[in-house]
Amino acid sequence: MKSHLKATFAAITIATLSGCAAPLPKGSDTSKYLPTPVDVSKMKPVEMTLKAKNGDEYDALRFHDVANNKWFDSDGYPVNEKFLRVRKDGFVCEVTYVGLIDKMPDFKTPTDEKADIIACVENVNVQKAEKRVFTISGVGAMLGGPIVAASTAAGFIGGTTVDAVNAVAAKETAE
Repeated sequence: MKSHLKATFAAITIATLSGCAAPLPKGSDTSKYLPTPVDVSKMKPVEMTLKAKNGDEYDALRFHDVANNKWFDSDGYPVNEKFLRVRKDGFVCEVTYVGLIDKMPDFKTPTDEKADIIACVENVNVQKAEKRVFTISGVGAMLGGPIVAASTAAGFIGGTTVDAVNAVAAKETAE
């Protein structure tokens, strides 16, 4: 249960953070954590299943530059022999666990700053998180109306019952 809550919180956090920091445009090297991304559009895509530290599996898309025998993630950043993103500062973005409900990879980063976390999250996962948060908020809005109506009706019925009991008690007292 604890990992479910963590995963949901992680998805909401990623979606929130993605609004604060849009992905760097291709060719930009202004990131403190990420090297200049490469264009992967002409490379061979390979779908693979990777493992988190705790043994959870998650889907990933990696691109192979056959001419140079180098691998890149879906955002064009270099990956190591385990196909994990390697940042400019040498930190390897290894997934600690994968959320059971939302299948979102979660990372433990050195500083847990917004930029530090975002530097490990692939844009594909940011988009999934945004979609999930939108869905969750939509479901919450759909359920919120009936819940408020039901609680209001229950309060009204409860108030009416109390008023009726008070009226009967007052009548008996008067007699």
